[in-house]
Amino acid sequence: MATLKPFLDLRVQRKKDELYPLKISVSATRSIVFQIPVKIYLAPENWNSQTCRIVKHKSKRLFNMALQEQLLSLEKKLTVLEVSGQLANMSTREVKQYLVASQTVSCSARGDLIDYYEQYIDRIANASTRGTHEHTLKKILAYDKGKLSFRDVDKAWLLGFERFLFSQHLDAKGRAIPGVRRLTPNGVNLHLRNLRTLFNDAVTYGVAEANWYPFKKFEMPSEEPVKLALPVKDLRIIRDFPAEEFCQRYLDVFMLSFYLIGINIGDLLLLRPTDMVGGRIEFSRQKTKKRYSIKVEPEAQEIINRWRGKKYLLCFMDERADYRSFLKMMNKHLKEFGRVEVDKARWGKKNENRPLPFSAIVLCARHVGDVGLGSRCSGRYDRCCSWSR
Repeated sequence: MATLKPFLDLRVQRKKDELYPLKISVSATRSIVFQIPVKIYLAPENWNSQTCRIVKHKSKRLFNMALQEQLLSLEKKLTVLEVSGQLANMSTREVKQYLVASQTVSCSARGDLIDYYEQYIDRIANASTRGTHEHTLKKILAYDKGKLSFRDVDKAWLLGFERFLFSQHLDAKGRAIPGVRRLTPNGVNLHLRNLRTLFNDAVTYGVAEANWYPFKKFEMPSEEPVKLALPVKDLRIIRDFPAEEFCQRYLDVFMLSFYLIGINIGDLLLLRPTDMVGGRIEFSRQKTKKRYSIKVEPEAQEIINRWRGKKYLLCFMDERADYRSFLKMMNKHLKEFGRVEVDKARWGKKNENRPLPFSAIVLCARHVGDVGLGSRCSGRYDRCCSWSR
């Protein structure tokens, strides 16, 4: 039998007002135990741990009602999972995502965009995706400092937000603000797409009405991305560059990414020793979850042997919690050669005139939409670097 118990988490204090978050401890089974935030923040004196109720607070009646509604909603959802037999086949993460996604917005008016966005971000498992949405939320708060509801976001609001994003690097006199980057059309497009994703989620779960949806006739800005491709002679310069010892690792990772048909640096650094099978790298890309099989050429094998790790295929992540710290240093030390994204584009550019089907080149570059390949994203690619020897 599942049990639910609200508690005040005194381990985490919100900096801006020194309050603590109220959470619900969920014990679905003996092995499935987790916590769900309630989005209510209290001082210790405002929480009675014996009765599990909010006390001595100006909004105690409203908050207690919201808390009880949420407890009842979660209990109903868990009961449905138990009775249907689904709970026995679900992991802790799956149960939590199901409950969090299905719960109603608490302690705020129905349709509150900022509050719901914070809850939506809490549900995002991928750290990189969560980071982009947190960035978008900051932009929204910078543009509209008032209490914002989903109903307030219409086409006029979107146009104003778009203008704000394009001009955020300028002061009131139109002069560039030092340290503030100018957003490209594709950068603005990203924030608008994040907001559209939030709207779709809110409509799905009944937080926003379908007739509030403002994106039907709204055209988002975009532009063709700059083609990132290095000439062959520049790649050879990078490969043969007499780097200092501390910088050699970054050059090697750059070239290894190229030899492995432009594998994403994050995917490369997170490879495990077990991902190398029969002279091939077998992995699923983090971003798309698509499966790839890439032949390890002698040049790539030499680099792998030089930097072989224990927990990971390469040693750089054996004592790191996040690959992005390595990527940051890599970009810093290789900036004279260009950002690390160019290797994938260079591989595809060079192979345009080789006896490879165009669809294979597109597939290797992960541009599956360009040739209508749909889900056929797994492949076996053999010769990719003999020309660079």
